[in-house]
Amino acid sequence: MKKIDAGSPILATATADITAANVIGIFDDVYSKIPAQLLNNPEKPMVAFCGWDTFRILILAIKDLNAFNYTAGDAAKTGEITLPGSGLKIVAVHGLNAITGSLASYTDRIVCTYPANLFVGTDLISEMEEAKIWYSEDDQNIKGSIKWKVGYQVAYTTEVVTYKNS
Repeated sequence: MKKIDAGSPILATATADITAANVIGIFDDVYSKIPAQLLNNPEKPMVAFCGWDTFRILILAIKDLNAFNYTAGDAAKTGEITLPGSGLKIVAVHGLNAITGSLASYTDRIVCTYPANLFVGTDLISEMEEAKIWYSEDDQNIKGSIKWKVGYQVAYTTEVVTYKNS
């Protein structure tokens, strides 16, 4: 989130908190802010990532709209749903759940981009990688220890639509 906030993402209109009354409007706003060149681009399929807490509010809000012409299917189990009328895939991830403490500013966040825009990097084949396996005579078990560094990056923050509370 620090990398996205430090870059130049497209910001959705902020509100006080995500609630059942405003969650559909927030996702509609995120969808409407996606640049036209990224919409319906098979090489860049847009996905809106949110926490499971936000996702649960969304599927309950859709249910409460009495929109029975749209089915959520197994969304509560899979954590995936398509925003009705948009084709935008929404995916719940635990990394965006409500956070307390020093990271509380990352609560109620939605990040919309295409998965190929997100990267994970490690320091394998360099300074801090380590893998050890040994037999421990004292408790007669095989033990292992693996250590490395990992980092996350966004390639193009200008191709990210994000929502955060005001």
